[in-house]
Amino acid sequence: GDTPFDVSTNPVTIGSLNKRCYTSFNAYVRGAVQKLTTNKEYTKYSAIVQAKMGDVTDEAIADYEARFASRGREVSAVWSLMAFSAGIVESLIVTDRWLFLEEADVVKDAWVETVFDYKQSPRNLVVVGI
Repeated sequence: GDTPFDVSTNPVTIGSLNKRCYTSFNAYVRGAVQKLTTNKEYTKYSAIVQAKMGDVTDEAIADYEARFASRGREVSAVWSLMAFSAGIVESLIVTDRWLFLEEADVVKDAWVETVFDYKQSPRNLVVVGI
């Protein structure tokens, strides 16, 4: 049968929502569905999200929340590991690119510079080779 996986297996990043969407799980689901079905950034997914989630009831959302509430600690652990390891992975990528340039015969000198403030993005470094 048709499933969302027939359309795409790519994860959909919802991004930020209105503050009111973080008051409860129900509010979050409602806000996410609204964003995914009305925001122009998500037109690729809007039809399937509307078809699968457009008429979801508050009872169904509450049932889902109750069935999976015990797994909240697992989600927290995964998010913590992702947050912790992101900086390490970014550093490894920059180091790898710098070493590639250092080892290249056509590059005389290579270095890493900060392009903008880290608060804007953790990807604030540029690897320069001359």
